[in-house]
Amino acid sequence: MPFRPSILPCLLLLTTLAAASGAAQGIAPASITAQRVTAPPVLDGEDNDPSWRGVPSTDAFREVRPREDGAPLQRTAFRVGYDAQYLYVFVRLFDAAPRQHRRSLSRRDDESVSDHVTVLIDSYHDKRTGFEFQVNPVGVKADYAIYNDGEEDSAWDAVWDVATKVDSLGWTAEYRIPFSQLRFAPKDEVTFGFMVFRNLQRFTAQVSWPIYRQSKTGFVSQFGELRGLVGLASPRRAEVVPYVVAQSEPAPGTFDRSQKISAGGDLRLALASNILLNATVNPDFGQVEADPGQLNLSAFEVFFQERRPFFVGGIGALRLPRQLLRGGRLPDRRGALLLTPDRPLTRPGRPQW
Repeated sequence: MPFRPSILPCLLLLTTLAAASGAAQGIAPASITAQRVTAPPVLDGEDNDPSWRGVPSTDAFREVRPREDGAPLQRTAFRVGYDAQYLYVFVRLFDAAPRQHRRSLSRRDDESVSDHVTVLIDSYHDKRTGFEFQVNPVGVKADYAIYNDGEEDSAWDAVWDVATKVDSLGWTAEYRIPFSQLRFAPKDEVTFGFMVFRNLQRFTAQVSWPIYRQSKTGFVSQFGELRGLVGLASPRRAEVVPYVVAQSEPAPGTFDRSQKISAGGDLRLALASNILLNATVNPDFGQVEADPGQLNLSAFEVFFQERRPFFVGGIGALRLPRQLLRGGRLPDRRGALLLTPDRPLTRPGRPQW
């Protein structure tokens, strides 16, 4: 009798794996419901004004490291409100020794040895992309775009506000994030991916809601859900950033001075909920912050990072090396036009934390 391999064990194995996978995917993510506020809260780092009354608080944080899913060393609680234009988040960061938490001044987006809290939003709810809004106890802000389920683009800068306050209970952070800075498809009711992440520097510990498991792949895909966002204003369709630069230079060999005025600007136009038109005319380094001073005692030239918004915005999404955009290495650029998807087209990967 010829040998005929049976496919029944294979079918049973595939059925078991499919059932296990379906059960894992069927686990509902942690979720909270945002509450619409009747009036905008006063941005002062306190939650005693009427707008926050009745907004429920959540404190089910778990430790990320050093013990995954351990009990947090310090309590953290937050509440979320919104109106048609803004998302409001109030975070209370309790500390048994409030004067011992780490706080340091630094430039925006610079990593520093400090406690901080980060509000993370996946506004597309695609579990791959998102935005980070971070602040430390003395109000130093940082913001990043997330792509590829965990990689960060520090060149992304949004317009948002936050107020912090240190008190006898620890410290607080009160956020006001415009919906115009987020990208989402207009709907009657919108659901965002959402996470709050806290760093306790002196303990070398981090906690989060919901729990972020380092043992699992992905980062944005582990966000919880922020539900109940109804009646939001459509994302802003256009953003114009003009600038004017005036120069006064001495004429060689005389006491006269030459005057020069130049102008330019950037345009960001949302053609659709996921397509952006970026344009720039006569970009100039004068429109951005000055580079920090550097003392170079080596034989190699100093590299200053490109900071003009058009040339750095969305670099992570396009997967382009920023060295291609170094100032002084390309011909003089008087204008440019770029049409890009407003979210990256990359494959999922592990987060880089």
